[in-house]
This record gives sequence, C-alpha cells and structure tokens, in this order.
Amino acid sequence: MKPIVACLPRAALLLLVISATGCEDKAIGRLCDVGVDGGTGSSTEAVINGAALECPSRICLSAVPNSPAVTSSQYGGEQPVCTTRCSGDDDCNDGLIKPKGASGSEKFCHTKFRCAVATTTGPFCCEKLCICADYLSNPIQTPAACDPTIPANKMRCNNI
Repeated sequence: MKPIVACLPRAALLLLVISATGCEDKAIGRLCDVGVDGGTGSSTEAVINGAALECPSRICLSAVPNSPAVTSSQYGGEQPVCTTRCSGDDDCNDGLIKPKGASGSEKFCHTKFRCAVATTTGPFCCEKLCICADYLSNPIQTPAACDPTIPANKMRCNNI
C-alpha cells in the first residue's frame, strides 16, 4: 500500500490540470494593433486585424459607431482592442473595461461589451464580434446587408 504522501503530487497535478481547463481568458478589451494607421478624423469603416498575435482569438478591432446618434464623447480616446466571435452578449461578459474613477485609462471601453456585427464587408463581413457598447446605439440590429433571406447577400458575403 502506498503512503498518502506519495499520492499528493499526482493529486496536485490533476487538480492543476482540471483548474487550468476551466476558464479561457479571451482577453476581450486588451489593447492591440490593427496594423494600419487610422489617420486623423473620423472613420466610417471598422478596421479588423485577423492575425493579431497579442489576442487569443487573433482578432483586433478598431470599432466605429453603429449610428450617427453615437457621439465621439461616448468613445473618444479609445484604442483598438482584442475581441472574439460571439453569438450573444453573454459571450462578451468578461471584457476588460475602464475601472470606475480611474484616470489615464481613457483608451479602454467605458461601459461593457456587446455582441454585434462589426462590418458588412471583407473577411469578417456579418460576423458577430464583441464590441464596446460605447460605440453602439440601441436597439442593436443585424444590418440588412447580413440578412440571409436576401440571395444577393449570400453571394456578397461568405459568412451568411
């Protein structure tokens, strides 16, 4: 019969393996590089880097407002952040946001992350990604360009 002490290292290793597989850090909200200079002024197109090594999902997003009602005072100063694909807001709950009352962290999302379509063009067309709610106006709707009942949309975007 083995002494109990001899079994402890195996038990500790098993516990470590089990706990390490429990939660995945998706790093939603971590600052990243989209790989292009956005220039000055306001952009109307989101910029997505699908090969961002600093993001576990490899997706870095520089978001743009989904409505003219969203003013720059809501998101001013925020930088591109890591994101991931999602099917609902619950997938985005662990996003990194600006701590309340913290100064010098204007680069981070001020509210929370929501699941929404970031762009209707390019390789990420019509894919839902976790987007900082600072850029979004309610209600969040899927763009008409992503409607799967319209045959032309399926021809234009492979993600529909």
